[in-house]
Amino acid sequence: MKRLTATIVMVVALLLGATTYAAVLRKGAAKPRTTGTWPGIVVSGSVTGLYPGMSKRMQLRVHNLLNHRVVVHWLTVQVGKPGGSCPARALQGGRYPILLTLPRRGTRTISVALRMSAGVANVCSGARFPLTFQVTSDGSR
Repeated sequence: MKRLTATIVMVVALLLGATTYAAVLRKGAAKPRTTGTWPGIVVSGSVTGLYPGMSKRMQLRVHNLLNHRVVVHWLTVQVGKPGGSCPARALQGGRYPILLTLPRRGTRTISVALRMSAGVANVCSGARFPLTFQVTSDGSR
């Protein structure tokens, strides 16, 4: 009886382990992850010529440094404080829903809209805002 119970427990454990392993390997099974300084996906871009009340599209290059494809679902642009008396809130970044497939070691170009608030002083015209980019991907393989 002990041998039969031990065999049943072992079979159940093997089945649960195999099921878990298959779920982890299944495409798209990984939880979304956000990358900021993570070196797997690099985002770069800039925009010039903004003044109070203006919206402009910013071209971004999204580069996959990994040896497998990645699907990006969200891009977040965080705006830092520029020098001088211009506040960081003068430029509005945000979280943008995108569906971008990056091949292994591939690069894609996208654009997102940035807006400089109308109520800020003209001192913000031409200010250099530090931008930080984050992406949320599914970690595809």
